[in-house]
This record gives sequence, structure tokens and C-alpha cells, in this order.
Amino acid sequence: MISIPHPIQALGANILAKVIEDPFVEKSKLILPDKVSDGFRGDIDYIEVLSVGTSKDIEVGVGDICMIRPRGGVGFNVGNDIHIFVPATGILGVIDISEVSE
Repeated sequence: MISIPHPIQALGANILAKVIEDPFVEKSKLILPDKVSDGFRGDIDYIEVLSVGTSKDIEVGVGDICMIRPRGGVGFNVGNDIHIFVPATGILGVIDISEVSE
């Protein structure tokens, strides 16, 4: 994947990202037990980081796939995509897609 700079730059301790589909559904054959998937999987949004602010508190980089709480930031539309500004503290985790894809 080629990384093209995004025309909007996140500032401070903020991250600009694109909301994406659940990577566990799209790129893997991972099957979760009913107890795990019932009621929990819908409580997470997935994003692809497009731009990061200058704060030293940001632990993700451009291109990372991350998990956030639903409505965990301020969203806006760019064409058919939903982009969102998320505070660095709103990132719950980073997904290693190479591990998911295998």
C-alpha cells in the first residue's frame, strides 16, 4: 500500500483516521466463540490512521489499524468515507494485520 500524505494534518495529541470495516471479518478466517462475539464486537470501531499530531503521547503511526470506542471522536465525510479526529487517549489498541491475515 502506498502512503499518500493526507491534506488535513492532525494537531497536538490528535489523530486523523478513516473509519474502516472490521478487519477480523474482512481479512481473516478468525471465528470467535458466541460468548465473545455476542454484544462485544459491535462495541468497537476500527480506523486506519491517516495523520498524527505532534504530541509525544501519540503511540500510533500513519497506516496503523486501531480500535476505538464507537463515537470516540469528531467525524466528517470525505466522499463516501467517514473520517474522524480521535484524541490519542481514545485509541484502545493497534491491530497487527500481518497476524490477522494468516
